[in-house]
Amino acid sequence: MRNTPHLSIGIIAWNEEESIEATLDSLFRQSLFKHLSDQCLTAEIICLANGCSDRTAELADAFFQKQQLTHPFQSAFTTLTANITTRGKTN
Repeated sequence: MRNTPHLSIGIIAWNEEESIEATLDSLFRQSLFKHLSDQCLTAEIICLANGCSDRTAELADAFFQKQQLTHPFQSAFTTLTANITTRGKTN
């Protein structure tokens, strides 16, 4: 069972098919996850695909799934991709 998250990271994306993987790759290379793991803490990472008309949500979700299997500090985070179908600031 995972701990209650102590840190939430939100990534709001709109039609970022070309850059979402590089963005997430940069995030998951940070030393943050080692520090969280060392302290038995967790972060939740949420990618909010806000009304995208491309494959941003699918690519983010696939990237998250890979990290949950291969990241050396996979116990230090949870991930979620939320695909909001209607674009807008209040969504």
